[in-house]
Amino acid sequence: PGNENSAMNRSSIPEQVSTVQPFAYSDAVWNQVVQCVRDTYAPFNVQIVTERPTTPGYHMAIVAGRPQDVQMQNGVGGVSPFSCGFINGGISYSFANIYGGDVDETCWTVAQETAHSWGLDHKYDNRDPMTYLQSGPAQKAFQNAAGSCGEYNARQCSCTYAQTGSQQMNSYALIMAVFGANVPDTTAPVVAISSPTANAQVT
Repeated sequence: PGNENSAMNRSSIPEQVSTVQPFAYSDAVWNQVVQCVRDTYAPFNVQIVTERPTTPGYHMAIVAGRPQDVQMQNGVGGVSPFSCGFINGGISYSFANIYGGDVDETCWTVAQETAHSWGLDHKYDNRDPMTYLQSGPAQKAFQNAAGSCGEYNARQCSCTYAQTGSQQMNSYALIMAVFGANVPDTTAPVVAISSPTANAQVT
């Protein structure tokens, strides 16, 4: 326990030194979960790796165990530190062992919990990973559209976001603002002087 520091295995979530039980399913299921998370974050300049990076500042997504492993109550699918902005070196938990090897449910949880560490609230949109709604597609994708925050009903957002304020949230745009696009922008900029006009006399 302690302030968020993924390189030092310190997290604000557990109340005491804790051990998360290993991922309970096969390597094949694990590989499908990893690929699903990569697909979910594919539009963004985010690298999903399964080995610990050598430099600090990365987000660590623990995808294993049960909520009781970190003193959480039964029925919690995942948990993450949250503020209205990016948390450097954060650690999120997706309690994969309660999902019975369901790849889509596990992937959805990983996407939601990691994005909480980027400052995203829950979204009242059953297509988006930030939703609580069980309807909608099995594999969620961050929607490039502003929509209400909320769990089972629309509500005001917990944060005030650029462009949408506290009334709505665009999860895709928020993640893009933090990380940028997966494919670098290679189009040369175009510059033009619109004022003053050509040959105008100015002080």
